[in-house]
Amino acid sequence: MTMADRVPDLDDKALANLLANAKRLSASGTAEQQNEANAIVPLVEAEMAARKAAAPPRAVRRTPGTAKAAPKAAAPRKSRAKAKA
Repeated sequence: MTMADRVPDLDDKALANLLANAKRLSASGTAEQQNEANAIVPLVEAEMAARKAAAPPRAVRRTPGTAKAAPKAAAPRKSRAKAKA
């Protein structure tokens, strides 16, 4: 079983780890490691994108006090002249 065959079976954390390692090896590994890494990177990225697209949207978590209150209508101000009279 090749690594490409195992990609769909990996969990998200292992998939992210594999992608990081493949990118590292594609830059600094031996010629064989670079070839294998270059072949696996697009597969891992495609799998991660498919999982992200299939995931339900995350609910917005609201904590008490974060909702903004509607501004109150300003009461008409009395002029000082009328207030003294």
